[in-house]
Amino acid sequence: PDFETAGRFLAFFDLDRVRFPLVVRSIQPGDRFSPLGVADTQTVKKYFTNQKIPIDQRRQCPLLLGGGTIIWLVGHRIDNSVKIDAHTRRILKAEVLLA
Repeated sequence: PDFETAGRFLAFFDLDRVRFPLVVRSIQPGDRFSPLGVADTQTVKKYFTNQKIPIDQRRQCPLLLGGGTIIWLVGHRIDNSVKIDAHTRRILKAEVLLA
């Protein structure tokens, strides 16, 4: 795939690591994920604070869950658990269109 096209609302995942069903939902208190490039998990709230994301934008940010686990903080980062690496054989391309 053309990874150059990845952006705020387009992401690529290792398909063999993604669990189904995929669900899009809003953020809930206590949500945790492991942002790509970060070794440990953190709350979505802490991620937003560290990235200095304004509160009004935080409320509008959807999450993509795979099998009940956050795999993408849409518009920001994917989770380490579904990142593409040298062992990836199949790729899932996901795009979220907000109305």
